[in-house]
Parts: sequence; C-alpha cells; structure tokens
Amino acid sequence: MPRPKVADRLLIGDADTVSRMIESAARHVPFREVFLLFGQGILERDRCKKTLELFAEKVIPRFR
Repeated sequence: MPRPKVADRLLIGDADTVSRMIESAARHVPFREVFLLFGQGILERDRCKKTLELFAEKVIPRFR
C-alpha cells in the first residue's frame, strides 16, 4: 500500500473541510480521541490561538 503524502495527513481548511476530513478518517479507523497540533512554534501566538478557538467553536461541537 502506498504511503500517503504528508499533506494528506494534515487537517487544513475551513470548519466544513476539516470536519469532513475527520469523518473520513473515522470511517477508515474508528477512534474516540485525537491529538492535534495547532501551529505551535510555527504560527504567531495570536494566529495559533485563533485557530484553536475556531476549531473549538466550529468543529468540535459536530462530534459531540
């Protein structure tokens, strides 16, 4: 089986896109927990915080 490209492993996009990516992954490998990085050490502090806030407000509620 070919290995996916690194970009295929990243969750990048708006809330709808990221939600669909998580749903797709869950269909292939069911899971109950995830470990995510939100650009710590790469993005500016405010941008990283905003990214985390958007994920918490718009993506997480879809999986409760």
